[in-house]
Amino acid sequence: MSDKLGQPFIIDFKPGGSTNIGAAFVSQAAPDGYTLFFSTIGSNVLNKLLHKNLSYDPDSLVPVGLIGQVPSYLIVRNDSPFKSVDDLVKAAKATPTGLSYGTHAIGGPNHLVGELFRNKAGIKELVHVAYKGLNESSTDLITGRIDFMWDAGAIRLVEQGRLRALAVAYPERWPTLPNLPTMAELGFPEVSLTAFGGIHAPPKTPAHIVDKLSSALMSA
Repeated sequence: MSDKLGQPFIIDFKPGGSTNIGAAFVSQAAPDGYTLFFSTIGSNVLNKLLHKNLSYDPDSLVPVGLIGQVPSYLIVRNDSPFKSVDDLVKAAKATPTGLSYGTHAIGGPNHLVGELFRNKAGIKELVHVAYKGLNESSTDLITGRIDFMWDAGAIRLVEQGRLRALAVAYPERWPTLPNLPTMAELGFPEVSLTAFGGIHAPPKTPAHIVDKLSSALMSA
């Protein structure tokens, strides 16, 4: 986009609040095309369902374009005793204190799909462990501190042979892992989640500015 628009892009990280801080900042910025927001399923869909008093209106942000989307995967360590989702469900039901699973945020998309899985599988208890990022969660999974994880980014560790995926939470098999079954195939059609990343502009950004930004994004 920088080359297309002839303008440098400065990434201003504003972590915290499940993306609320960054989204609120952009929602209050001038609608001139010089302040943009990297939007996610959390910032634009989940936050308004999980938080009563948001400091911004997700629906007021102006969509510029989609960058990509990824599904969530149910992942275990290579030496895990769980060779299938059925194995994991049986073990979870037989563990009164609950198996543990990791994600990157309380109330994040992977946490929600984890709880949806627990509900649909009839599992009474699972212990959710929230991590700061993939490095921490994958390390704890590999070393056996947690039993499994729901994650999208960890799939590269699966492709590298460092972790093992049991299923993908997507309506159909993912192209890069055609042999991996979907949760729907395994009897859990409701357990489906696709995270996305995109670009949004501040509220009331004029259409001609949005069109210019969108064109630059699509050609990037």
